[in-house]
Amino acid sequence: KREHPYRVSFRCRSSRCRTMTLPRRALQEQIWANPQLKEAATRSQVSDLWGKLFAANKGIRLRTYEAMLEVALADGTVAQVEVKILEDFRKRHSLPDELHEEALKALGWTLA
Repeated sequence: KREHPYRVSFRCRSSRCRTMTLPRRALQEQIWANPQLKEAATRSQVSDLWGKLFAANKGIRLRTYEAMLEVALADGTVAQVEVKILEDFRKRHSLPDELHEEALKALGWTLA
C-alpha cells in the first residue's frame, strides 16, 4: 500500500459541518466489485473530464477567432471571403456578438 501523493483538506464554511473519511483503496475495491457502482464512477469521471475539456476548448476557440480576426484586419480592409470565414467560425463555435465586438475593440476597430 502506498500513500496518496496529494493531500486533501477541506474547510467548513457554514456553522454546521460533517465530514467523512474513507480509506481510498478499500473504497476503490468496493466500487470496482459492483458493476453498477463501477459504471457510475466511470460516468462521473468521464463527465468531469468532458467538462474540463469543454471549458479549455472554449478559451482556445476564442483565441483562435481573435487571431483570425487580427489577420483579416491586418491590411486595413476586410474582404467578403474573410467576413464569411469569420461568420462561419463564430456560428460553428457559438461565439456571441459581444465577444466579436470586444475583439474588434481590442484591435482598435468598431462595427460599421
